[in-house]
Amino acid sequence: MKKLLKLALINFAIIIIIFPILSFSQCVSGTISYPPPAAGINYESKNGFFCPTRGTFRSLIIYAEADYTSGSDPNPTNSDWPIHSFPVWAHNVLDVVQGSMTGELTKYYYQASSGQLNLLGDVLINPNDPSHIFKVPMSATEAADGDPHYDMLFPYINSVTGGVFATANGLSINDFDLWSATFSGSVKSFPSVETPHKFDCVYIVWRNRPVFQGDGNTGIDGLNLLPEPLFNWLSNIVIGTGSYNVMPLKCLRHEFGHPLFGDNTFHTAGEQARFTYDYWLDVPGGYSVMGLHGSSLMTWNGWDRQRMDWRPIGNAFNPSARNSTSSSEVDGDIDPINTSQAGDYILRDFATTGDALRIKIPFLNPSLEFPEFLWIENHQGALNNGIVFDQFQYQDQSCVTPFVS
Repeated sequence: MKKLLKLALINFAIIIIIFPILSFSQCVSGTISYPPPAAGINYESKNGFFCPTRGTFRSLIIYAEADYTSGSDPNPTNSDWPIHSFPVWAHNVLDVVQGSMTGELTKYYYQASSGQLNLLGDVLINPNDPSHIFKVPMSATEAADGDPHYDMLFPYINSVTGGVFATANGLSINDFDLWSATFSGSVKSFPSVETPHKFDCVYIVWRNRPVFQGDGNTGIDGLNLLPEPLFNWLSNIVIGTGSYNVMPLKCLRHEFGHPLFGDNTFHTAGEQARFTYDYWLDVPGGYSVMGLHGSSLMTWNGWDRQRMDWRPIGNAFNPSARNSTSSSEVDGDIDPINTSQAGDYILRDFATTGDALRIKIPFLNPSLEFPEFLWIENHQGALNNGIVFDQFQYQDQSCVTPFVS
Protein backbone atom coordinates (compact mmCIF):
# COMPACT_ATOMS: atom_id res chain seq x y z
CA MET A 1 0.00 0.00 0.00
CA LYS A 2 1.32 3.47 -0.86
CA LYS A 3 2.11 5.37 2.29
CA LEU A 4 0.48 8.79 2.55
CA LEU A 5 1.20 11.76 4.75
CA LYS A 6 -1.98 13.32 6.13
CA LEU A 7 -1.74 16.83 7.49
CA ALA A 8 -4.37 18.62 9.51
CA LEU A 9 -3.67 22.32 9.13
CA ILE A 10 -5.29 23.67 12.25
CA ASN A 11 -2.35 24.92 14.28
CA PHE A 12 0.91 26.24 12.93
CA ALA A 13 4.36 25.12 14.06
CA ILE A 14 7.90 25.13 12.70
CA ILE A 15 10.33 22.29 13.39
CA ILE A 16 14.02 22.74 12.62
CA ILE A 17 16.08 19.56 12.24
CA ILE A 18 19.85 19.82 12.47
CA PHE A 19 21.59 17.04 10.53
CA PRO A 20 24.94 15.81 11.87
CA ILE A 21 28.05 16.99 10.03
CA LEU A 22 29.40 13.99 8.18
CA SER A 23 31.61 15.15 5.35
CA PHE A 24 32.43 18.20 3.29
CA SER A 25 34.11 18.92 0.02
CA GLN A 26 34.30 22.23 -1.74
CA CYS A 27 32.61 23.15 -4.98
CA VAL A 28 34.00 26.04 -6.97
CA SER A 29 31.76 27.70 -9.53
CA GLY A 30 32.30 30.59 -11.86
CA THR A 31 29.89 33.21 -13.12
CA ILE A 32 27.82 32.52 -16.19
CA SER A 33 27.90 35.18 -18.85
CA TYR A 34 24.49 35.92 -20.35
CA PRO A 35 22.88 38.56 -22.58
CA PRO A 36 21.61 41.75 -20.92
CA PRO A 37 17.87 42.27 -20.40
CA ALA A 38 15.80 44.15 -22.92
CA ALA A 39 12.64 46.20 -22.66
CA GLY A 40 9.31 44.61 -23.49
CA ILE A 41 10.30 41.04 -22.55
CA ASN A 42 8.56 39.05 -19.82
CA TYR A 43 11.05 37.41 -17.47
CA GLU A 44 10.18 34.29 -15.46
CA SER A 45 12.43 31.91 -13.58
CA LYS A 46 10.71 28.96 -15.27
CA ASN A 47 12.42 30.00 -18.51
CA GLY A 48 15.85 29.44 -17.01
CA PHE A 49 18.74 31.65 -15.99
CA PHE A 50 20.72 30.86 -19.13
CA CYS A 51 19.57 27.59 -20.68
CA PRO A 52 16.08 26.11 -21.24
CA THR A 53 14.38 24.35 -18.32
CA ARG A 54 12.33 22.09 -20.58
CA GLY A 55 12.65 20.43 -23.95
CA THR A 56 15.37 18.22 -25.41
CA PHE A 57 18.93 19.22 -26.02
CA ARG A 58 22.23 17.46 -26.40
CA SER A 59 25.59 17.77 -24.65
CA LEU A 60 29.05 16.80 -25.86
CA ILE A 61 31.15 14.89 -23.30
CA ILE A 62 34.94 15.07 -23.52
CA TYR A 63 37.15 12.75 -21.47
CA ALA A 64 40.68 14.03 -21.09
CA GLU A 65 43.83 13.34 -19.14
CA ALA A 66 47.02 15.26 -18.52
CA ASP A 67 49.91 13.59 -20.32
CA TYR A 68 52.60 14.85 -18.01
CA THR A 69 55.74 16.35 -19.53
CA SER A 70 57.10 16.74 -16.00
CA GLY A 71 56.04 15.35 -12.67
CA SER A 72 54.25 12.09 -11.95
CA ASP A 73 50.68 11.06 -12.70
CA PRO A 74 48.59 11.54 -9.53
CA ASN A 75 46.19 8.77 -10.63
CA PRO A 76 48.38 6.06 -12.18
CA THR A 77 46.15 3.04 -11.49
CA ASN A 78 42.43 2.74 -10.96
CA SER A 79 39.96 0.04 -11.96
CA ASP A 80 37.14 2.51 -12.68
CA TRP A 81 39.26 4.83 -14.78
CA PRO A 82 42.41 3.10 -16.08
CA ILE A 83 45.26 5.22 -17.35
CA HIS A 84 45.13 6.20 -21.06
CA SER A 85 41.53 5.05 -21.51
CA PHE A 86 37.91 5.99 -20.93
CA PRO A 87 36.32 5.37 -17.52
CA VAL A 88 34.19 2.25 -17.28
CA TRP A 89 31.13 4.51 -16.83
CA ALA A 90 31.96 6.74 -19.81
CA HIS A 91 28.74 5.98 -21.69
CA ASN A 92 26.43 5.91 -18.65
CA VAL A 93 26.21 9.64 -17.98
CA LEU A 94 23.76 10.76 -20.69
CA ASP A 95 21.34 8.89 -22.93
CA VAL A 96 22.17 9.02 -26.63
CA VAL A 97 18.55 8.62 -27.73
CA GLN A 98 15.38 9.72 -26.02
CA GLY A 99 13.52 7.24 -23.85
CA SER A 100 16.19 4.78 -22.80
CA MET A 101 16.63 6.22 -19.28
CA THR A 102 20.02 4.57 -18.75
CA GLY A 103 22.14 7.71 -18.38
CA GLU A 104 22.32 8.79 -14.74
CA LEU A 105 22.32 12.53 -15.47
CA THR A 106 19.52 12.12 -18.01
CA LYS A 107 17.48 10.18 -15.47
CA TYR A 108 18.05 12.72 -12.70
CA TYR A 109 16.82 15.75 -14.61
CA TYR A 110 14.02 13.87 -16.34
CA GLN A 111 12.61 12.78 -12.97
CA ALA A 112 13.28 16.10 -11.24
CA SER A 113 11.50 18.00 -14.02
CA SER A 114 8.47 15.66 -14.07
CA GLY A 115 9.51 14.56 -17.55
CA GLN A 116 9.85 18.07 -19.00
CA LEU A 117 13.66 18.30 -19.36
CA ASN A 118 15.41 15.66 -21.43
CA LEU A 119 19.22 15.82 -21.52
CA LEU A 120 20.87 13.73 -24.21
CA GLY A 121 24.51 13.47 -25.17
CA ASP A 122 27.37 11.55 -26.68
CA VAL A 123 31.09 11.14 -26.11
CA LEU A 124 33.64 12.85 -28.34
CA ILE A 125 36.34 10.41 -29.47
CA ASN A 126 39.81 10.87 -30.90
CA PRO A 127 39.58 8.97 -34.21
CA ASN A 128 43.37 8.93 -34.51
CA ASP A 129 44.03 7.20 -31.19
CA PRO A 130 42.87 3.62 -30.46
CA SER A 131 42.09 4.60 -26.85
CA HIS A 132 39.95 7.57 -28.05
CA ILE A 133 40.74 9.61 -24.93
CA PHE A 134 42.41 13.01 -25.35
CA LYS A 135 45.89 13.01 -23.82
CA VAL A 136 46.87 16.63 -23.39
CA PRO A 137 50.60 17.34 -22.92
CA MET A 138 51.07 19.55 -19.87
CA SER A 139 53.32 19.92 -16.89
CA ALA A 140 52.29 19.11 -13.34
CA THR A 141 52.28 22.85 -12.58
CA GLU A 142 49.95 23.58 -15.47
CA ALA A 143 47.61 20.78 -14.41
CA ALA A 144 47.43 21.95 -10.80
CA ASP A 145 46.98 25.68 -11.17
CA GLY A 146 43.17 25.60 -11.28
CA ASP A 147 42.77 26.87 -14.83
CA PRO A 148 40.27 24.85 -16.90
CA HIS A 149 42.76 25.03 -19.81
CA TYR A 150 40.31 25.56 -22.64
CA ASP A 151 43.14 27.50 -24.25
CA MET A 152 45.12 24.26 -24.21
CA LEU A 153 42.49 21.53 -24.52
CA PHE A 154 40.36 22.83 -27.38
CA PRO A 155 43.24 23.70 -29.75
CA TYR A 156 44.79 20.34 -28.89
CA ILE A 157 41.58 18.50 -29.85
CA ASN A 158 41.33 20.49 -33.07
CA SER A 159 44.90 19.54 -33.89
CA VAL A 160 44.96 15.81 -33.06
CA THR A 161 41.61 15.13 -34.76
CA GLY A 162 42.56 17.06 -37.86
CA GLY A 163 39.21 18.79 -37.54
CA VAL A 164 37.34 15.46 -37.90
CA PHE A 165 34.36 15.43 -35.55
CA ALA A 166 33.54 11.92 -34.29
CA THR A 167 31.43 10.61 -31.43
CA ALA A 168 31.09 7.15 -29.92
CA ASN A 169 27.64 6.70 -31.49
CA GLY A 170 28.26 8.39 -34.80
CA LEU A 171 26.33 11.63 -34.24
CA SER A 172 27.07 14.63 -36.43
CA ILE A 173 28.18 17.98 -35.07
CA ASN A 174 24.83 19.51 -36.06
CA ASP A 175 23.12 17.23 -33.53
CA PHE A 176 24.66 19.32 -30.72
CA ASP A 177 23.02 22.67 -31.44
CA LEU A 178 19.31 22.31 -30.62
CA TRP A 179 18.56 25.58 -28.78
CA SER A 180 19.63 29.21 -28.70
CA ALA A 181 20.27 31.47 -25.73
CA THR A 182 18.10 34.56 -25.49
CA PHE A 183 17.79 36.70 -22.35
CA SER A 184 18.04 35.46 -18.79
CA GLY A 185 14.54 34.49 -17.67
CA SER A 186 13.07 34.67 -21.16
CA VAL A 187 11.94 31.82 -23.40
CA LYS A 188 14.83 30.14 -25.21
CA SER A 189 14.69 29.35 -28.91
CA PHE A 190 13.90 25.84 -30.19
CA PRO A 191 15.19 24.90 -32.70
CA SER A 192 18.47 26.77 -32.64
CA VAL A 193 18.78 29.90 -34.72
CA GLU A 194 22.40 30.58 -33.80
CA THR A 195 24.71 31.78 -36.53
CA PRO A 196 27.42 30.65 -36.36
CA HIS A 197 26.55 27.44 -34.51
CA LYS A 198 27.36 26.88 -30.84
CA PHE A 199 27.39 23.67 -28.82
CA ASP A 200 24.42 23.44 -26.45
CA CYS A 201 26.66 22.22 -23.64
CA VAL A 202 30.17 20.76 -23.39
CA TYR A 203 31.23 18.60 -20.43
CA ILE A 204 34.96 18.17 -19.81
CA VAL A 205 35.83 15.37 -17.39
CA TRP A 206 39.50 15.00 -16.40
CA ARG A 207 41.05 11.75 -15.18
CA ASN A 208 44.14 13.09 -13.42
CA ARG A 209 44.09 16.83 -12.85
CA PRO A 210 44.89 17.44 -9.17
CA VAL A 211 42.59 20.46 -9.01
CA PHE A 212 39.67 18.19 -9.96
CA GLN A 213 40.59 15.20 -7.83
CA GLY A 214 37.80 12.90 -6.79
CA ASP A 215 34.16 13.73 -7.44
CA GLY A 216 34.13 16.65 -5.02
CA ASN A 217 35.99 19.41 -6.85
CA THR A 218 34.37 20.87 -9.88
CA GLY A 219 33.60 24.13 -11.58
CA ILE A 220 31.08 25.45 -13.98
CA ASP A 221 33.01 27.31 -16.61
CA GLY A 222 29.87 28.56 -18.29
CA LEU A 223 30.99 31.00 -20.91
CA ASN A 224 28.97 32.41 -23.71
CA LEU A 225 31.15 33.07 -26.76
CA LEU A 226 34.06 30.95 -25.54
CA PRO A 227 37.28 32.50 -26.85
CA GLU A 228 38.62 29.11 -27.97
CA PRO A 229 36.49 27.40 -30.66
CA LEU A 230 36.10 23.64 -30.88
CA PHE A 231 35.74 22.37 -34.46
CA ASN A 232 35.14 26.03 -35.38
CA TRP A 233 32.14 26.17 -33.03
CA LEU A 234 31.77 28.20 -29.88
CA SER A 235 29.82 26.90 -26.85
CA ASN A 236 26.82 28.10 -24.88
CA ILE A 237 27.79 26.21 -21.73
CA VAL A 238 31.01 24.48 -20.69
CA ILE A 239 31.21 22.48 -17.47
CA GLY A 240 34.48 21.13 -16.12
CA THR A 241 34.91 18.42 -13.52
CA GLY A 242 36.94 15.30 -12.91
CA SER A 243 37.25 12.06 -11.04
CA TYR A 244 39.99 9.67 -10.06
CA ASN A 245 37.42 6.95 -9.67
CA VAL A 246 33.61 6.95 -9.78
CA MET A 247 31.25 8.95 -11.98
CA PRO A 248 31.13 12.53 -10.60
CA LEU A 249 27.35 12.62 -10.95
CA LYS A 250 26.70 14.97 -8.06
CA CYS A 251 29.07 17.58 -9.48
CA LEU A 252 27.77 17.17 -13.03
CA ARG A 253 24.21 17.57 -11.80
CA HIS A 254 24.96 20.53 -9.52
CA GLU A 255 26.98 22.44 -12.08
CA PHE A 256 24.33 22.01 -14.76
CA GLY A 257 21.92 23.50 -12.24
CA HIS A 258 23.69 26.86 -12.43
CA PRO A 259 22.56 27.64 -16.01
CA LEU A 260 19.05 26.67 -14.87
CA PHE A 261 18.81 28.48 -11.52
CA GLY A 262 21.50 31.14 -11.31
CA ASP A 263 25.02 31.96 -10.19
CA ASN A 264 26.83 31.30 -6.91
CA THR A 265 24.13 33.00 -4.85
CA PHE A 266 22.06 29.86 -5.43
CA HIS A 267 24.27 27.73 -3.17
CA THR A 268 21.46 27.58 -0.64
CA ALA A 269 20.55 23.94 -0.09
CA GLY A 270 23.48 22.11 1.37
CA GLU A 271 26.27 23.61 -0.69
CA GLN A 272 28.22 26.83 -0.85
CA ALA A 273 30.94 28.05 -3.14
CA ARG A 274 34.31 29.16 -1.90
CA PHE A 275 34.27 32.74 -0.55
CA THR A 276 30.47 32.94 -0.58
CA TYR A 277 27.88 32.70 2.18
CA ASP A 278 25.92 29.62 3.16
CA TYR A 279 22.26 30.01 4.08
CA TRP A 280 21.83 26.89 6.22
CA LEU A 281 22.52 26.54 9.94
CA ASP A 282 25.20 23.90 9.45
CA VAL A 283 27.08 22.41 6.53
CA PRO A 284 24.78 19.43 5.78
CA GLY A 285 21.37 20.97 5.46
CA GLY A 286 18.53 20.94 3.02
CA TYR A 287 18.44 19.32 -0.39
CA SER A 288 17.92 20.59 -3.90
CA VAL A 289 19.05 20.26 -7.49
CA MET A 290 21.55 22.92 -6.38
CA GLY A 291 22.63 20.98 -3.30
CA LEU A 292 25.82 18.95 -3.25
CA HIS A 293 28.22 17.69 -0.59
CA GLY A 294 26.33 19.29 2.28
CA SER A 295 22.90 18.03 1.26
CA SER A 296 20.91 15.68 3.46
CA LEU A 297 18.98 14.05 0.58
CA MET A 298 20.14 13.59 -3.00
CA THR A 299 16.80 14.48 -4.52
CA TRP A 300 15.18 17.72 -5.69
CA ASN A 301 12.63 19.71 -3.69
CA GLY A 302 9.29 21.44 -4.12
CA TRP A 303 10.89 24.86 -4.46
CA ASP A 304 12.98 23.56 -7.40
CA ARG A 305 9.86 22.29 -9.12
CA GLN A 306 7.91 25.47 -8.44
CA ARG A 307 10.67 27.82 -9.63
CA MET A 308 11.18 25.84 -12.84
CA ASP A 309 7.44 25.11 -13.17
CA TRP A 310 8.24 21.40 -13.33
CA ARG A 311 4.69 20.32 -12.52
CA PRO A 312 3.47 16.84 -13.49
CA ILE A 313 1.39 16.72 -16.66
CA GLY A 314 -2.27 17.34 -15.86
CA ASN A 315 -1.68 19.21 -12.60
CA ALA A 316 -3.36 22.58 -12.25
CA PHE A 317 -1.38 23.76 -9.21
CA ASN A 318 2.28 24.07 -8.27
CA PRO A 319 2.75 23.13 -5.50
CA SER A 320 -0.06 20.61 -5.49
CA ALA A 321 -1.64 18.33 -2.87
CA ARG A 322 -4.70 16.08 -2.53
CA ASN A 323 -7.93 16.59 -0.68
CA SER A 324 -8.81 14.71 2.51
CA THR A 325 -10.01 11.65 0.59
CA SER A 326 -7.17 11.80 -1.97
CA SER A 327 -9.79 11.93 -4.71
CA SER A 328 -8.85 15.24 -6.30
CA GLU A 329 -6.05 17.77 -6.62
CA VAL A 330 -6.01 20.88 -4.42
CA ASP A 331 -3.77 23.94 -4.28
CA GLY A 332 -0.72 23.28 -2.11
CA ASP A 333 0.01 26.98 -1.60
CA ILE A 334 -1.40 27.64 1.89
CA ASP A 335 -1.91 30.87 3.82
CA PRO A 336 -2.82 30.01 7.44
CA ILE A 337 -4.47 33.42 7.85
CA ASN A 338 -7.04 32.30 5.28
CA THR A 339 -9.43 30.18 7.36
CA SER A 340 -11.00 28.69 4.24
CA GLN A 341 -7.77 26.79 3.64
CA ALA A 342 -7.83 25.03 7.03
CA GLY A 343 -8.50 21.30 6.82
CA ASP A 344 -6.91 17.99 5.93
CA TYR A 345 -4.38 17.62 3.13
CA ILE A 346 -2.87 14.40 1.85
CA LEU A 347 0.63 14.27 0.38
CA ARG A 348 1.57 11.26 -1.72
CA ASP A 349 5.20 10.38 -2.39
CA PHE A 350 6.92 13.61 -3.44
CA ALA A 351 9.55 12.27 -5.82
CA THR A 352 7.04 10.49 -8.03
CA THR A 353 3.96 12.74 -7.74
CA GLY A 354 5.31 16.20 -6.91
CA ASP A 355 2.86 16.60 -4.00
CA ALA A 356 4.01 19.31 -1.57
CA LEU A 357 2.69 22.07 0.65
CA ARG A 358 4.07 25.61 0.81
CA ILE A 359 2.77 27.29 3.97
CA LYS A 360 3.21 31.04 4.25
CA ILE A 361 4.62 32.09 7.59
CA PRO A 362 2.14 34.58 9.08
CA PHE A 363 2.56 37.92 10.78
CA LEU A 364 5.54 39.15 8.75
CA ASN A 365 5.30 42.82 7.85
CA PRO A 366 5.35 42.93 4.02
CA SER A 367 6.70 46.48 4.05
CA LEU A 368 9.72 45.46 6.13
CA GLU A 369 10.25 41.75 5.50
CA PHE A 370 10.26 39.38 2.59
CA PRO A 371 7.65 36.59 2.70
CA GLU A 372 8.87 33.28 4.13
CA PHE A 373 7.46 29.79 3.69
CA LEU A 374 7.54 26.37 5.31
CA TRP A 375 7.70 23.53 2.78
CA ILE A 376 6.38 20.04 3.63
CA GLU A 377 7.06 16.97 1.46
CA ASN A 378 6.50 13.24 1.89
CA HIS A 379 9.67 11.36 0.97
CA GLN A 380 9.21 7.58 0.86
CA GLY A 381 12.76 6.77 -0.20
CA ALA A 382 14.24 4.72 -3.02
CA LEU A 383 13.26 1.38 -1.48
CA ASN A 384 9.59 2.35 -1.73
CA ASN A 385 9.33 4.56 -4.81
CA GLY A 386 12.14 3.28 -7.03
CA ILE A 387 13.70 6.75 -7.39
CA VAL A 388 17.37 6.01 -6.73
CA PHE A 389 18.12 9.64 -5.89
CA ASP A 390 15.54 9.74 -3.08
CA GLN A 391 17.95 8.68 -0.36
CA PHE A 392 20.15 10.21 2.29
CA GLN A 393 23.48 11.18 0.82
CA TYR A 394 25.49 9.58 3.60
CA GLN A 395 23.18 6.72 4.52
CA ASP A 396 26.07 4.28 4.13
CA GLN A 397 27.55 5.88 7.25
CA SER A 398 26.77 4.06 10.48
CA CYS A 399 25.47 7.23 12.17
CA VAL A 400 22.75 7.77 9.55
CA THR A 401 19.52 5.82 9.64
CA PRO A 402 18.36 5.07 6.06
CA PHE A 403 14.79 5.11 4.82
CA VAL A 404 12.70 2.14 5.93
CA SER A 405 10.68 -0.02 3.56
